[in-house]
Amino acid sequence: MDGSVLFVYPSSYGDDGAVIKCRLGAIPSRTLPYLAGLTPPSFNVILVDESVDQIDFGADVSAVAFTGLVHNMPRAVDIAREFKNRNKPTIIGGIGAYSVSDAISQSGAFSCIVSGEAEELWPTVLNDLAKGRLQDRYECSSLPSLDGMPRARFELLRLDRYMRSPVDRKLPMIPVETSRGCPHNCSFCSVSRYFGKRMRYRPVGEVLEEIKQYGAKHIVFTDDNIAINPDRAKELFLALKPLGIQWFGQFESRIVLRPDIVRIAAESGCRSAFVGIESLNSANLKSINKLHNEGVDLRDLARVLGGNRIILLGSIVFGLDEDTPESIESTVERMITAGWTR
Repeated sequence: MDGSVLFVYPSSYGDDGAVIKCRLGAIPSRTLPYLAGLTPPSFNVILVDESVDQIDFGADVSAVAFTGLVHNMPRAVDIAREFKNRNKPTIIGGIGAYSVSDAISQSGAFSCIVSGEAEELWPTVLNDLAKGRLQDRYECSSLPSLDGMPRARFELLRLDRYMRSPVDRKLPMIPVETSRGCPHNCSFCSVSRYFGKRMRYRPVGEVLEEIKQYGAKHIVFTDDNIAINPDRAKELFLALKPLGIQWFGQFESRIVLRPDIVRIAAESGCRSAFVGIESLNSANLKSINKLHNEGVDLRDLARVLGGNRIILLGSIVFGLDEDTPESIESTVERMITAGWTR
């Protein structure tokens, strides 16, 4: 064995300064199980989602690796400092660390910072770790292909610590990735900056095989815009139909222009759709460079999705530059009138 790696998805701090803990988590992280899948069998792997489990600071491991979103980073720093004080190498990567890279570097809590997607970098990091020559920083030089991705090892998580859906009492909702990237450049969003503006897709057959291996009946697709390419979306959704699953995905508002794709999505098991509306104010949309949302009729969006029995989860951001108390109240009223609430 080349050693053991403890992967930690940190929790975050509440308003009272206490670490937030959940009796049951909503959805398990895909990142930790996927990193475990990328890790060679010569390494023993331990996964900890701190929101539902405890961290063993005395664990006999070769290194501790962290990932998470921005709100997880303060807790990640504190955990890493404790492990570093115990002479354990600490490694961090992912979009949270990328988003606050200066603060992560200046914290001094991490022996190694990994910048970019893991497929290209992680084998090198582990090889250097095994040989005792771990570098301070690793940077991805290219955006990797999504062909041949390993199966995420969800069995290494405490799956009994996550909620069950009505359609699957054996397993929690399992996150699956089918694409990366986004051609848009919304100013508040890190997706196109981190994953690139060119869309990359997994082979549909590999996506189906992964879902079958899990045996889960409720899937959460982590794609930031699962139907941005209608032809590819149609291929994927048609292939999903025989699986008999139910699923949740993220769509952009212009899906309203393709009711045929919405219908096929529903037939394949789509039961809820997250749509980033952000604002009903044209000036606000221009200020965040989300021009593709202009002109979308909320009533049509609710009608097209609702008519296919897909629950619409709309994202609205309050507090943009053009917002006023009156405009916020008007937005709520317009959403109710458009049928976004029941």
